[in-house]
Amino acid sequence: MRGAACTWNDNIDRDLDRQVARCRLRPIARGAITPRNAHIYTVAQSIAGLGMLSLLPTQCTYYAIPLIVLLGLYPFAKRVTNYPQVVLGFPVAWGLIMGSTALGVDPFGSPSAVMVATGCFYASNIAWTIIYDTIYAHQDVKDDAKAGVKSIAVRHKDSTKLLLSGLAVAQVSLLTATGVLTGAGPVYFAGTCGSAAASLAIMISKVDLEKPSDCSWWFVNGTWFVGLGVAGGLFGEYIGRLSGLYQDDSHRLKYRRLVAFEHAPPPSTSSSSPPTDTLIFVGGLNDGLLTVPFSAPLSQSLPPTWTLVQPLLSSSYTGWGTSSLDKDVAELSKCVAYFRKLRPHGKIIVMGHSTGCQDVMHYLVSPEAKGDDVERPRIDAAILQASVSDREAMVMFSPPGVYEESVKVAQEYVKEGRGEDVLPNTATGGFLNAPISARRWLSLASPPPDHAGQDDYFSSDLPDERLKETFGKIGKTGTPLLILYAEDDQYVPDEVDKEALVRKWESIVKQGGGMVDEGSGLVMNANHNLDDVHEEVTQDLISRVRAFAERIKGRAE
Repeated sequence: MRGAACTWNDNIDRDLDRQVARCRLRPIARGAITPRNAHIYTVAQSIAGLGMLSLLPTQCTYYAIPLIVLLGLYPFAKRVTNYPQVVLGFPVAWGLIMGSTALGVDPFGSPSAVMVATGCFYASNIAWTIIYDTIYAHQDVKDDAKAGVKSIAVRHKDSTKLLLSGLAVAQVSLLTATGVLTGAGPVYFAGTCGSAAASLAIMISKVDLEKPSDCSWWFVNGTWFVGLGVAGGLFGEYIGRLSGLYQDDSHRLKYRRLVAFEHAPPPSTSSSSPPTDTLIFVGGLNDGLLTVPFSAPLSQSLPPTWTLVQPLLSSSYTGWGTSSLDKDVAELSKCVAYFRKLRPHGKIIVMGHSTGCQDVMHYLVSPEAKGDDVERPRIDAAILQASVSDREAMVMFSPPGVYEESVKVAQEYVKEGRGEDVLPNTATGGFLNAPISARRWLSLASPPPDHAGQDDYFSSDLPDERLKETFGKIGKTGTPLLILYAEDDQYVPDEVDKEALVRKWESIVKQGGGMVDEGSGLVMNANHNLDDVHEEVTQDLISRVRAFAERIKGRAE
């Protein structure tokens, strides 16, 4: 496609190129190739590009349309605006959107945080394109001015370096924002952001815009310096994660600043004493801040001493695909420890929604990992809401054969030592539109015959012996449990007796010496996350959580 764009550009610009010393000997400009033949060649190149495009996910074809339109308009931009480099920046940077989509992560169909991070990275590439193409344009600034070609170099020839410096600051700032939003580690910030800042500073200070040969040298070599630095930082980040530096929990706790959002109390209690008790709400796959509809009304309905907190874990939004329960629990431990220190005499309940319930169970019953820099603090109670089986949901919603084939591919990856590699979209069927490592896929899919996936806490076919190793151990922690299971949960197979399943869990908890709250059971007429349900259904769930919090508050240590 780039070749087609260059042919198209040279064909449209042939009359202008004849007036520019550096360009007048180009094949179309000097008449070696006729405009008609050039157009035919453009079509041939485009057909070849479309053939390659057909090998990518269908969404890539849709996203190629604005790319083709923008590349087609670029040659005309230099005739009508002084800023054609800006027009060029959008399609050149569009490769980021295409590449992301080809890997199964659609930036426009992802949670807001992913879209913002992608937008920052995309904008940084636009800034970079404007910088190097403006230096390139300075080769011909005198001839362009005579020929009537518009450009930033012509318009700002006396203040170009000042403009380039501002663009460089914008590029590095946007790269930094991308790293912050994605929870990147120090390798990214030193390699990508640091090298980009240094390379841009050297290039802009050293280039002599009055000498075409110097502009040409820095255009060719300077872009390599910056590009290799940015790419090197990204590759180093990837290697760091692959090698274990970023996969173990100690890195995340040591380098990544964890964030939790605390909901403001309702106006009726805002002037009273500050809250002393904390309900930590952990969402499921693709969840983040305010993505679960009932979280906001729940926060406004808690008892006066309570406040709702939503932590953003490494697994939030689409991060779950390369995260793990161990990592989530390590980060939750950090969160609980923070609020224990902030409110030493208060109560803490951890409430899991959907796959967040696996985090709650893992927090309660899994052994502490060696090397954790924070011990797992005690919590006063736990809530499981919509604790469904990811395995059963995957089987239920996957097209015939996809589940089995995906498991086979993931097992091959793990066997080859590639457990942290992201599975191709063709293997996962685009499951929840997130990049998923082979290790996490097997954890969620929990294939037969053993169903040994780390995430497999709630499947309806698990034997009692397996449940005694999970639910049966909750009693040893002394943690009261509230189970809220949606009667009409769309992610549970129809043949599952939901009420009987909940009763089985309750029985095994009690056999192990644990306590199940009286409010546990089915939430009638509720679906998975209570979207589009009657108000009384939402209020039923909220009232049970509120009553449970009141009972925990009144419970003696």
